[in-house]
Amino acid sequence: SFVLSLGQTNAHIGEPDSKISQIDEAKVEVQTQDADIGWAEDIKQKDTSRLSSEETIIPAHSLPARQHSTTEYLPFMIHSRSPPGLLPLFPSYSLCRLGPSNHYSHMIGLDLPGFLPGSNFLLPWDISVKSELEKWPTVSETFGAGKKRMLRKLAKATVEGGDTMTTVRIFLGMEYECPRGHRFFCSGPDKVIKVSSNSIVKDNASRLVQMDMPLYTSCHCKQPKGCLSQMMRIYIVTPTDVPNCPPVRVQISPEIQPGSLPCPQFHPGFDSPLELPQDGIWVFRLPHIYRDEAQSYLMPND
Repeated sequence: SFVLSLGQTNAHIGEPDSKISQIDEAKVEVQTQDADIGWAEDIKQKDTSRLSSEETIIPAHSLPARQHSTTEYLPFMIHSRSPPGLLPLFPSYSLCRLGPSNHYSHMIGLDLPGFLPGSNFLLPWDISVKSELEKWPTVSETFGAGKKRMLRKLAKATVEGGDTMTTVRIFLGMEYECPRGHRFFCSGPDKVIKVSSNSIVKDNASRLVQMDMPLYTSCHCKQPKGCLSQMMRIYIVTPTDVPNCPPVRVQISPEIQPGSLPCPQFHPGFDSPLELPQDGIWVFRLPHIYRDEAQSYLMPND
């Protein structure tokens, strides 16, 4: 009887009821849908977490800053009170290289037309730079008395710091020009450069770089009423590389105030001082007329 009852039980299991099977299929479908929904939610959560992690990785300073349109320009020149980030509609300054530094001769000056006699010379500016001499000892310095002399030199160099001074020369000139085309360089306010009979410049530029030069000065041409001249160009001769010496960097950052306060200070718009490359004769051209948003600044009559 036990076997028979077991067989009947197996028979009932082998032939399931159709209603029960339909219910089971519905449950399976519901579970499958729930699983699909859960899997989709997991994907969304993973994508969201990935996006959030990527957003946190990007630093704030790497985001592009807002830039002005290239169609938006200043209708006047850049000055100390002009809005930052805008370029002027027209250029007012220029910088050009006339040639290498050895093309300028301190005994001849600049061979250019319009200069008054003896006023076409640039001012020298001597700068002392520390240099370390690297020299192999000679054969005589490695034996006997030569070795003792070499040791004394080394001891002296150690006491003095082991450095020698090398002089690097730069030339500088502030050029003025009057309406009649007369040109000259000044070594100070209202002081025209003068040279001796053997073409030697008596002044130097060390004092010139530490003072403010006037924009207008009287011209020394032969006019009964006299006329004013205006600073129009700045000449700079940068040196070449000197062996065993650090390079000398020459930077310019001109600022011009063509009138009394509240006149602003005009400048080319550099974010930092402009460094001039070495071994060159550089000419920085200044504007003839300065203009801000309110008015134009012209040369005074007297």
